[in-house]
Amino acid sequence: IIPFNNREILEINDYFIVSKEQDKYYIYNNVGHKIHDDGFDYVSDLSVDGLRKVANILEGETYEFIIDECFYGKADTIVKNHMNYGYINENGEIVVPLEYNDTYRYNESLTCASKGFKNGEKQSFLLDKLGNKVLTTTYDKLHPFIHTKESSFYVATLKDKSGLIDQKGKVIIPLDYQYIAGFYNLDILRAQDFNDDYHLINMSNKNLYIAKNFENGKISYNCIELPEKRFIVFPEGKSIIIDLDGNVLIEFPEQNVELIKLEKMDLIEVRGDHYKYYINARTLKAYVKR
Repeated sequence: IIPFNNREILEINDYFIVSKEQDKYYIYNNVGHKIHDDGFDYVSDLSVDGLRKVANILEGETYEFIIDECFYGKADTIVKNHMNYGYINENGEIVVPLEYNDTYRYNESLTCASKGFKNGEKQSFLLDKLGNKVLTTTYDKLHPFIHTKESSFYVATLKDKSGLIDQKGKVIIPLDYQYIAGFYNLDILRAQDFNDDYHLINMSNKNLYIAKNFENGKISYNCIELPEKRFIVFPEGKSIIIDLDGNVLIEFPEQNVELIKLEKMDLIEVRGDHYKYYINARTLKAYVKR
């Protein structure tokens, strides 16, 4: 169907063929017809909901990128080309035009996209699978809060300040933080302020707890859900049980705390250097050895 000379066939799927020819990527249909004569400078190898990201280099538009020393041993500055991104569908047809500086993968049939303008003004959008603008904002950037089918919230950033909005653009968490992310599903969020303190907040924007960190090196997660919408979290080397109103119900001086799920009862096990005891996870009453 397609001659192999001077090209590399990168992918053959049920819908189209991706070929690399002299540093450009071309899409062919399954009878060998080239769908876009000009090709692309980038074609993602991942399809989400039948859509795939593509991009073209903006001639003369470059920026400096410093690689991470943690991954490469030393920091180097790399000059990279700016690109305009869009999406093609399963037939290789452009459904989101290549006019966005940044896009994210589709989630709940929507993607986040942003444009930057010469005068420094920016716009960010939610686009549907046909490229229609479902939401237009003046934020610098939008990205999905949690990559799940159940999440319909987005982190919005404006001049390095971040908050949370819903699909209609309503502000859920004000743009007062330098970082905001999920902590436990949609019950608890973690936000870092500009003093480098971390806030645990709920979706009503109520502060539950503030600490320098919420980590536990002894377990592989940093939040344990208990009955009655209570949670064990691990601030600064200790453990506390809080509810979604921010009440601290119990505080432990150690982090060696875990939930043990039994057939008829869930127990919180607390272990010290020379002791161990159990608490009923529902009543929060300790068991006394007799």
